[in-house]
Amino acid sequence: MHIVYHLVDRDNQLTRISPELIEKFWEQNGGVPEIAQMVDDRLQLITSLLEENLDPVIHYLLDVELTHGWIDAESKMQAYQALSHQRAETRFEELQVLLDKWPMDWPTQLAVALDVPVANLNKIGLGGPLPMCDLWGISQEKLLEYFEEVRDRD
Repeated sequence: MHIVYHLVDRDNQLTRISPELIEKFWEQNGGVPEIAQMVDDRLQLITSLLEENLDPVIHYLLDVELTHGWIDAESKMQAYQALSHQRAETRFEELQVLLDKWPMDWPTQLAVALDVPVANLNKIGLGGPLPMCDLWGISQEKLLEYFEEVRDRD
């Protein structure tokens, strides 16, 4: 399984970002100039998990506010709460409020970036591996191994 990151830049365009760079940004609570130059006051990140043949398995949306390019305690709390929205019965209206902050064409942009039909983007989650690993105290490699095990059982 592969992991691919895209962030929404200042022009509301999805920009692919290296896993190492976004992981550094997350672990250091921000302050990474390469990313700070691309975003304003929020980090909108799409994490795509892809099969070995690069077909999408699931995409996670993460949207947190930044303070002068930094992730503060409140920002991380937003990310952790996104994980609970995924498990809870989130009403359509609540989900719509979350999605209203994203570019309207993000599914099309993501489909083009991954070279797949928009219909293949049918599994969407909130939060994603960065906050999951942070909460559980595991590496992304370990989390991907877990996802592969679960997928193989289905």
